[in-house]
Amino acid sequence: MNISLLHKCLFLLLALSLSACTKSSSDDSNSDPNNPVNPGEISTDCGIVKNGKLKNPISKSEGITGTVQVVSSGNLLVLDTSTGSILVKLHGIGTPDYTIESAAVNFIRQNTSEPVTYFEAVEGCVSTVNGGQASSGQIVLANGKSLSEELIKRGLAKEIETGGNCREELLTECYNALKEESAPEIAGTINDFLWKPKSDPKSQNPGMLVILVDACDADVVVNGEHLRNVGYSNGRCSTARASKTGCAYGANVKVEVFDAYDHSVYLFPDGKPYYIIPNGCDRVEFKY
Repeated sequence: MNISLLHKCLFLLLALSLSACTKSSSDDSNSDPNNPVNPGEISTDCGIVKNGKLKNPISKSEGITGTVQVVSSGNLLVLDTSTGSILVKLHGIGTPDYTIESAAVNFIRQNTSEPVTYFEAVEGCVSTVNGGQASSGQIVLANGKSLSEELIKRGLAKEIETGGNCREELLTECYNALKEESAPEIAGTINDFLWKPKSDPKSQNPGMLVILVDACDADVVVNGEHLRNVGYSNGRCSTARASKTGCAYGANVKVEVFDAYDHSVYLFPDGKPYYIIPNGCDRVEFKY
């Protein structure tokens, strides 16, 4: 073999070997804004307002650690801290829509069981709510996510404030963009629900599954199957009838409810756009 050609082959093999064993410096980088390099920092989609300025990221030490004791509404809660209790109004989040407020309240309760971090937007700045005064600021959950942003993404915060005494305008544009990008169109909340595996013998479809909900003109979907809505019955606005028994759907049955006209989705009390029936043979009922 030509000596020059042999040298070239050996050089090529050596270069490939070094390339395979060398880790790219980009593999060590961390560009995820929700996982900052500094563990003492918090970064969110829209940032945190502190001392009247928008910060992203922000040092966790600038906030106050506390536990949520009471959730009064979709934008109002009581925070217990080492220095006392604080009535907190979520900064930039307007008056909750009554049709989804119960879902928003339940979502907050379920996601604030662990200590949270509170950032007051402007020192001493308060908002008037329900005849009282509340400190205006943002809550960051134990997982590092902004409570306000999570509510917006799930369609649980419909009104975004455009201004106020506590620099709410600093978040308006980003919150509205987040709302348009993430939030589904919410029709309301299901607060009265019945899964009856077998309807009464004298009903329109005896012995078959019937689902009753308080939402009117509802399109009830079970595991992807649209049921027939025959209207009002037994104190509930929609009565959806199936062509088979509840048992026939098996276990972990997914129930969804939509508005029959614009197909906007109804949320269940836990804030989710669906409800899981553990066993289709069992009667399930709730009312809030």
